[in-house]
Amino acid sequence: MTKTRQHDESNEGFKHWEFMTVHCWGERAAGEWTLEVQDKPYHVRNPDIQGKLKEWSLILYGTAEHPSSNISTQHFRSTMLDPPSLEMELSKVAFFQNQMEIPEEEDEYTGLCHRECGDQGCDGPNADQCLNCFHYSLGSVKTGRKCVNSCPPGYFGDSLQRKCRRCHRGCEACLGRSQNSCTACKRGYYHHQETNTCVMLCPAGFYSEDGQRRCQKCHQNCKKCFGEMDKCSVCKDGFSLIDNNCVSGCQQGLYLKKELLQCEGCQSDCRTCTGPGQEECLQCAKKVHEWRCVPTCGEGYY
Repeated sequence: MTKTRQHDESNEGFKHWEFMTVHCWGERAAGEWTLEVQDKPYHVRNPDIQGKLKEWSLILYGTAEHPSSNISTQHFRSTMLDPPSLEMELSKVAFFQNQMEIPEEEDEYTGLCHRECGDQGCDGPNADQCLNCFHYSLGSVKTGRKCVNSCPPGYFGDSLQRKCRRCHRGCEACLGRSQNSCTACKRGYYHHQETNTCVMLCPAGFYSEDGQRRCQKCHQNCKKCFGEMDKCSVCKDGFSLIDNNCVSGCQQGLYLKKELLQCEGCQSDCRTCTGPGQEECLQCAKKVHEWRCVPTCGEGYY
């Protein structure tokens, strides 16, 4: 059983893991070989998730000929055929491994480590040769890992595990993995400040502000707006759209027709009114005669 490697969080596992015997001198290879595997959870890993052994292979180290006799290789094999096919293959593997040159182990690196390497040292001078990181680790087993001072755009720093983790899709800067953790957005997205999300289209009640790439809120009377907060295209209930503004009252000379939610014209002699009738005038445009608006004073009046 190998010792658990620190900072090894790969889900790939060990592929084509080869187990090796000690060097056998004239010992019989045929027989039953047993592999014992113990799964020992540790504090970093979830103890409820057990490991899986999918495949393994065994290399037998030994001699093709008996070391203490002059028995030929052919005779040695003929006395070991139990079973023939298995023993012949094991003998070939042992002979082949005996002829291989075992490379010498490289000397341990003793030079200076990169400034981003942590307290466990390194295998070389570069940032991708650190055994642990002082600030953050960037990358994966497939793409390669290296130690960095800060995480690049599209990533956030996980201070607990000292790793750079990806933001949600569309986020250029974020505080976590959630889609509601974005603080800035990539090109083609707008930052919705109320939900901290990155969206391609701003929702109703907001307009797209291209300068800062944000979804800005419309005026409180607008249901939809464009360009600027006061330029409304659709008003909320109870307001009328006049010159891209949503107003509760109409301009001078107009009154609000509630059935259509739009402003209609007053009588020609009315400056302000509450309806189309002569008696609904609030202020006359020219003259008042007996509580009515008139264009000129009648005979006997000035």
